[in-house]
Amino acid sequence: MNDSWNKNAHKRHGQLIAGKDITFSFLLAPTVIKLLRETQPVSTPYVLEIGCGTGVLTEMIAKHVSRIEAIDPSVNSIAIAKTYNSQNTNAVFHCESIEDFSAKTSTEFDMAVAHMVLHVIENIEVSLKCLAKLLKKSAILLFTIPHPCFWAIVKSDFERAAYSYEKSSAHILPFTISCDHEPLEKVPYFHRPLAQYSEILEKAGFAIQRLVEPFPDEQLMIKYNNSNSRTWEYPGFLIWVCKKL
Repeated sequence: MNDSWNKNAHKRHGQLIAGKDITFSFLLAPTVIKLLRETQPVSTPYVLEIGCGTGVLTEMIAKHVSRIEAIDPSVNSIAIAKTYNSQNTNAVFHCESIEDFSAKTSTEFDMAVAHMVLHVIENIEVSLKCLAKLLKKSAILLFTIPHPCFWAIVKSDFERAAYSYEKSSAHILPFTISCDHEPLEKVPYFHRPLAQYSEILEKAGFAIQRLVEPFPDEQLMIKYNNSNSRTWEYPGFLIWVCKKL
């Protein structure tokens, strides 16, 4: 998995900072920041970001928190993230997995953000238990994933022959966005039905507080139409707000 993200890092960063990823720039990132501000348990939280990629969302989050520590196992992504966030004195980056990070730090965080990460982790049970150890009681976990109910419909190149909604399954899919149809290096996707996510979160010590299905408004839909993108009939993404018990 790390090799895929290392190969994708530079092109992916270029897409993000150029605003070519309509979904990230105008739908998901704004919704994540809005939810972060609405649900933060303290006025200036200490945040952990899991799977920060090249640090574009990190830079946005840093404006609203006291401090953010961001981790990602991709060497190339972290190198870009450090450069991109060089002016953010409250952002610190670590090139490692959540499992390795949790094993060596005693810091407790007020919030955790995982944007488009948990669906690419095979052993999500272990990752969430490691994450839970790093969070204070009543801390908030905010994460986004492709919508488990609709992703196979939304993605035209989804491996439908190997897919059944009620069963967990592993896939390797092309990475494409609305304004750049040349796919990046293929990346893993682990499908899990909603009930399985709920069970895993409960076992890791989290309670689901809220589910959000972001959907483009009329103005944003024009941007998708202008980019010859897909028509939005179903929500493509699901945002979870959970509390550490």
